[in-house]
Amino acid sequence: MKRIELVSLRLRSFKGAKRFDLDLAGQSAAVHGKNASGKTTLADAYSYLLFEKDSGGRKTFDIKTLVDGVPLSGADHEVEGVFLVDGEELTLRRVYAEVWTKKRGSPIAEMTGHETSHFVDGVPVTKGEYTSKVAEIADEATWRLLSDPGAFQALHWQERRKVLLDVCGDVSDADVIASEPALAELPGVLGKRSLDEHRKVIASRKPQLNRELQELPARIDEVRRGLPEAPELAAKKVAVALTAARAAHADALAELAAAKAGQGDAAAERKRLREVEDSLTDLERQARRKTEDAADKARDKLAAAKRALVDANDRLDRWQAQHADLTADVARLDGRLEDLRARWAEVNARKVDAHTDGTCPACHQALPEEQVEAAHAAAVADLNGRKARELAQITDDGKSLKAKRDTSAAELAMLLDKTRNQTTGLALLQADVDKATEALTKAETTVTADVTRTKPYTQLAAERDDLTRRIEAVMAGDPAALTDLEARVAEQLQAVALLEQDAQAHEARAKGEARIEQLKEQERTLAKEFEELERQLHLCELFVRTKVSMLEDKVAAKFRLVRFKLFENQVNGGIAEVCTATVNGVPFESVNHAGQIAAGLDIIRTLQEHHGLSAPVWVDQAESISDIPETGAQQIALVVSPQDKQLRVELQKEAVAA
Repeated sequence: MKRIELVSLRLRSFKGAKRFDLDLAGQSAAVHGKNASGKTTLADAYSYLLFEKDSGGRKTFDIKTLVDGVPLSGADHEVEGVFLVDGEELTLRRVYAEVWTKKRGSPIAEMTGHETSHFVDGVPVTKGEYTSKVAEIADEATWRLLSDPGAFQALHWQERRKVLLDVCGDVSDADVIASEPALAELPGVLGKRSLDEHRKVIASRKPQLNRELQELPARIDEVRRGLPEAPELAAKKVAVALTAARAAHADALAELAAAKAGQGDAAAERKRLREVEDSLTDLERQARRKTEDAADKARDKLAAAKRALVDANDRLDRWQAQHADLTADVARLDGRLEDLRARWAEVNARKVDAHTDGTCPACHQALPEEQVEAAHAAAVADLNGRKARELAQITDDGKSLKAKRDTSAAELAMLLDKTRNQTTGLALLQADVDKATEALTKAETTVTADVTRTKPYTQLAAERDDLTRRIEAVMAGDPAALTDLEARVAEQLQAVALLEQDAQAHEARAKGEARIEQLKEQERTLAKEFEELERQLHLCELFVRTKVSMLEDKVAAKFRLVRFKLFENQVNGGIAEVCTATVNGVPFESVNHAGQIAAGLDIIRTLQEHHGLSAPVWVDQAESISDIPETGAQQIALVVSPQDKQLRVELQKEAVAA
């Protein structure tokens, strides 16, 4: 592993440090000092030397030393660092200087800007050469990840996830499938689709199937209710009886015709009369068929309107439930924000209880005045430090809660608009249902399109009446015999008509029952498809959960303290990618500063092993942790120490491998 050690760091007129030399000889150290004594300035100088940025990664910051708030002029601001890179010494130096120019005709030079000079091992170089020299050791991102315990957590979660997968390696789909026998058939289920693509296909198809399955029982019931009442005779018996009745009616007609023909020659009129009556029967049959078609179309429109109304009601119910949940969420967040405001006020009001009598609380003897003032000042500084940190945490929590509350409120307003619009839409959909119902009633009660008032029908009826009168006119035989024959023909015609009604009823029932069976078969097919999609979705979820477990276990094996949650369950049952660090099960953001430092050093240790490189690690606010874990690299701890008005450096034992 390549090892980088900081031998010394020399500051000249850099920020608040007029002159400071940090001599480490490659050893770890603790730098003690009160607040604003220059600890952060050391970290900023180190970062400026390497990257021309402060320790927070900012390109623009105050490099010059301020005197009474005014930048110090006429001095060069420089940082020089001596490093050991695998035992070889490397000296880097960066100088920020003013540029003074004497304009023509003016005896006094004026400052016209600044320039930065770069030196490697004492040799002047260009900025590009200087940057390349630093990058030969490691790029800036790697330097920061290996030097700052907070750098990794400062990355966007997607970047953190990418770094982890680069370090630990992903888990292949083949390994996941091989680890779980139940997943053996998953490749065949997916085909050429990816897992996410197939899950989208299932998510799109399932609601459609569910909607169709919910509609089918109503459609089956609608067809069943439309079936005519079953005749007393079975269909086959009705067919036989109808054939016999038609034959008997034909015979009676022939007998009547013969009787009338014996009394006069009316054969031509009778033939034409039969043709006219057949034509009238055809017109009536066509009219009945049109009436039935119109009723079928009206039924389809009514079913579609009802389905649209049911869907709209379902959406309104869901939105109203979401409205209630969001309202409760906003109220809960408002309550938590109010609690935080009260907490902020309580913390901000804290004060130090001073000893007004100037005596020692243990022996009750008078204390020197300078000790009383020093003790009080230390207590105030300690309280103010703790108050600042606690108030900052409360403020951050408040901002986070406020953002969540504003998001929920915005969602609530949007949902309220959608609910109002949906309520208006329900009235329109109900009007569509009423209109379709009225159309069906009209179609079902229309009397055979009133065919008897059409011109073709009235012309044929007039011709039939005329032919009948002419035939009757030539009849001069026995009126009683003809009357009996005509009565028998009428009775047989009525019998034929009744049997035809039964035959039509059987035909309509057979058609309806066939439609019911068709719908039931469709229902069985859809249910089978739905069950198969549920099974495939279970396989997809099993794959994801298995991969989640394997991947998180693989990542966990690389760390001693930190654990990473790479996936989380969603409300809709899916799994979303995340990258959340935890310490002993507690989210990183909720861990105290000592725990965060320990977690950051654990991450640095793993990244060192991955990159084969160790660099000096800067640990800020190190006073918050009693025992700083070793990483195997040189560590420089910045410790707040109120009694140290000037920076005090304590060299420690050389870091050992972690």
